Amino acid sequence: MFNYKEILEKGKIILRAINNKGYKAWISEESVINVVMGIDSKTLSLSTNAPLEDVKMLFNGYNTYNINDYSFLIDYDNIQFIIIHLNKVDSSGDRVLCFDLEEYLLSRAYSVKALAMGLDEKITDYVDGYKDIQNRCLRLNKGINKRLKEDPAIILEGLKLASLYGFNIALSTASQIKRSKAIRKLEYSELVDSLTSALRSKNQKQVLKFVNKTKIYKYIDILGEEFKHQIKKKQRVDSDTFIQMALVRAKMSGSYNEANYEICLNETTDKDRSERIVELALKSREGQYTKLDLFNYGLNISLVSNNINYLLGLTPRKDKKIKKEYGDLCIKSNADIRYFEEDIIKDFKEISVAGIYDVLEKVKEAILEGKLLNDYYEIKEFVSQYAYNERNVINSTKKVEEKEETVNNDEEIFKLKEELKRKEEIIQELEENNLLEELEKESERIARSIVKDLNIYKDEKDKVYNELKEAYRNILIKNTQKYERLK
Repeated sequence: MFNYKEILEKGKIILRAINNKGYKAWISEESVINVVMGIDSKTLSLSTNAPLEDVKMLFNGYNTYNINDYSFLIDYDNIQFIIIHLNKVDSSGDRVLCFDLEEYLLSRAYSVKALAMGLDEKITDYVDGYKDIQNRCLRLNKGINKRLKEDPAIILEGLKLASLYGFNIALSTASQIKRSKAIRKLEYSELVDSLTSALRSKNQKQVLKFVNKTKIYKYIDILGEEFKHQIKKKQRVDSDTFIQMALVRAKMSGSYNEANYEICLNETTDKDRSERIVELALKSREGQYTKLDLFNYGLNISLVSNNINYLLGLTPRKDKKIKKEYGDLCIKSNADIRYFEEDIIKDFKEISVAGIYDVLEKVKEAILEGKLLNDYYEIKEFVSQYAYNERNVINSTKKVEEKEETVNNDEEIFKLKEELKRKEEIIQELEENNLLEELEKESERIARSIVKDLNIYKDEKDKVYNELKEAYRNILIKNTQKYERLK
């Protein structure tokens, strides 16, 4: 990054070299804004009526890179200079070369970019662009309205200027953009990329004002709804949080384009992390995380997920509670478990891939809930029982399949299926009875721990105990994953 005065002096070297060849050159584009506002930079834009090949010859031996047909970049004295041949958009919408500075400047979309500075540092200004810079005002030049309808990139240019310099969009310009509805012609990925880049700037307030005044949020799937809420609430959040909130809101409404959802997700700094944050935020909107949730998602994602739901107005902030509950976990990572995935795969080759995942979750949950010791042999025995049950299910299924193959009698096949169905129902009933028994014990334990220290009469204590037990029973059913089937 170079001081704007220093970079200006180095730019004059190139201006002088071009002028000495009989051509004319000026400092232009955002570089004039930087000089006027005293903003340091690492690049400088220069516009000239000289053929670009002639300019390149002046700096033979330096690295040059073509940008497009009208500009190239040169690394000179540790600064990147962008050399632009004067050009404009003609009446047919095509970009063509021009050789007159006034024609070039009047073709710029915004007044703040319709400025040029010569060697003497005097500014050429035909449209009061200097005044607009001083007033931090973003205004379209006259005659741009027709181009705006065909070239929505002009809207993105305005958005970029608002984010870079904190310019406030003029009402007349906002109305032109709003009436044009040109934003609908942009590729969604290009639009989202520009919006998230703008949100990352220090001038997020002006970005939100630009989006609000132009009403472009109405045409932006997923992010548009979030812009609408952010404008109303005046919250300042980073771009990742903004996108995560938008994705949670979209999932909750169920009305969004899947391809656009993926594009938004990819715009976050860490796609996988954002996906898990959104997943947990949707899984527990009130921030009531089970021990297994805290283990699987980790402290950081749990805190961020709770913050997302807080910003969405779904739950209070629960940082202290979440940190305490996470701190109380007896295991915090797979590495803490004494007998885990590699051991199970090695010792129980008969367990399917889906079965491995299932038993791992059961092991983690059982240890976290205090129902299984974190001991090599205890866990191995637990997995052994699981493998035994899975073998029985597989064998029962095979027997049914074998009988179906050999028995042609439809009635016999029906009976076999009914028998298997009854057995499954009995197993399910037994599992539910065991769950009910565990639920009763857990709600009794919680209620008893609260009531035991209360200084009240026994009759009252029994009444409070029963009420607490019933209340916690309902809470556990509602918020604990393993009890969900008892709803």
